[in-house]
Amino acid sequence: MKNNILILGNRDSVFVSNFALEIEKQDYSPQILDLERWEITSSNGTLLQKFFPPLVILARIPKIGYRLKLIFIRRMLSTLRGHYQICHIHYNLKIYADLASSISRITDRLVVSVWGSDFFRMGSAAREAQKKIYNRADLITFLTTQTMQTFNDYYSGRYADKTKILRLGLKPLEYIDDIRSENPHEIRSHFGIDNNALIIACGYNGTEAQNHKTIIQSIQSVHSKLPKHSLLLFPMSYGDEKHILTVKKLLEQSSLSHKIITGFLSDEDIARLRTISDIFINIQSTDHLSGSLLEHLYAGSIVISGRWLPYEILDDRGVFQLYIDKPEQIGKKLFETMSKLESYKIKAASNPNIVSDVSRWSVNIVKWDQAYSLLLNNKSNKLIDFKE
Repeated sequence: MKNNILILGNRDSVFVSNFALEIEKQDYSPQILDLERWEITSSNGTLLQKFFPPLVILARIPKIGYRLKLIFIRRMLSTLRGHYQICHIHYNLKIYADLASSISRITDRLVVSVWGSDFFRMGSAAREAQKKIYNRADLITFLTTQTMQTFNDYYSGRYADKTKILRLGLKPLEYIDDIRSENPHEIRSHFGIDNNALIIACGYNGTEAQNHKTIIQSIQSVHSKLPKHSLLLFPMSYGDEKHILTVKKLLEQSSLSHKIITGFLSDEDIARLRTISDIFINIQSTDHLSGSLLEHLYAGSIVISGRWLPYEILDDRGVFQLYIDKPEQIGKKLFETMSKLESYKIKAASNPNIVSDVSRWSVNIVKWDQAYSLLLNNKSNKLIDFKE
């Protein structure tokens, strides 16, 4: 008989939905509870159960609205007791601290997966409150060693015996494999890009955290030194509309050859953009280990990243990428990169194999299966040490 898994998370997240699909292949029966939608769905998105939130007008009342929401969610969670063998939180939201008791009563086994920003962007008060959920967890997982170490240092090793590195896979790697056989000229034509353009992808969404303004200003300062066929590509299929408009105005006022891509992009089109990008500028303010970075490395782009970003896991495995210490240095670094582009491509030739080992679902889901099995069968709660 399959073990039932209740996943608490955003069902629209590709990581959550793909995790559900992949763990199902390991002979589990996962269901996703999205607290924002008040719905439980299957791994393929089929609606299984609908709950009813408090009236919108009441929910909007400051303080009272939040307390009312908690009451409704607790009642909802109480109806789920005994139906699942594991409850698995994907991305530890602040609200889970206030729901810790109710969540822990759903099953005897609780897994909390910390993605990165759900820890780093929390203030000290929120981090202290989250002890309520961490105290009840049987397993706390992380995507990178650095995040886990920072977490354990903050809590003085209180949870060290139940913290593990368990990564999520990247489905887009499979799309990139499929796209490699396509004609690159046709791909460029599909996006309205000249065949001779040297494509420099600047970030991967339309948010201010990508440091687009600094990228534009810094590259503008070295514009005359760059190859004439250089094209700055700004993928902005999602993000902040106000910020996107600001970036558009800056580019229009500049002398930089550029293209902004907005609107919905299919997984296949995202893969196509990765494969035609010669260089990827990745100097966002914070990150844990973005899928876009890994996809560009896998596709063969030369990546320029901020040294402040936590990519030790890639460095330790020999991934080749270039670094700058400050966002303002990107123009100078881009100019240097252009002069050595061919030699850098040779150095980056091993990146796809390394990224594949780190990020393929076929590699990572086996470890999740092992962890689940140990939680379900080992009453001592001792988990195997997953080697890096």
